[in-house]
Amino acid sequence: MEVLQTILPAFLTALAVWYVMKKALDRMESGFTQNESDTEVERIKILLPLQLKAYERLVIFLERISPGSMIFRLNDGSKSSAQMQLELLKAVREEYEHNLSLQIYVSEAAWEEIKQAKEEVLQLIKTAGKHIGPGGSSLDLNRAIFELEADIKESRLNRALRILNLEIRIIMGEDSH
Repeated sequence: MEVLQTILPAFLTALAVWYVMKKALDRMESGFTQNESDTEVERIKILLPLQLKAYERLVIFLERISPGSMIFRLNDGSKSSAQMQLELLKAVREEYEHNLSLQIYVSEAAWEEIKQAKEEVLQLIKTAGKHIGPGGSSLDLNRAIFELEADIKESRLNRALRILNLEIRIIMGEDSH
């Protein structure tokens, strides 16, 4: 299942890159003089794949910091709630730091939503840790995290994913509705 979660986004992104490049090149051929067209095509050939890769990495980042995903990856059942809490908090921060440079490829609104999603996850972990206390088990902490997450009507993670999806559709020239 984890392999599928990794391979499917990569495949879809590769497919999207091919589609976007083809569509962009077709558009460029019809609307510019030869010099303008060549320059714009070169710019698209360089920047578009980088931008699409950044969007892909940010989607993966959001999926990796989702509480369920992290608990599945990090829990071995032998940790105390305090140890598990520290490990979860560390994982979120490391993932964020690893993807920090990608903000140059997305809108300010999207990046702000990504930051808020990260903060929401961190707060969720901290709140669950306070409810359980340091003496509980990692399973108790995990249960508390899932219960708190279930109480959130619309998570920032989901909002950030929707914004990224909308932006990529706009970049690809598709209708955003």
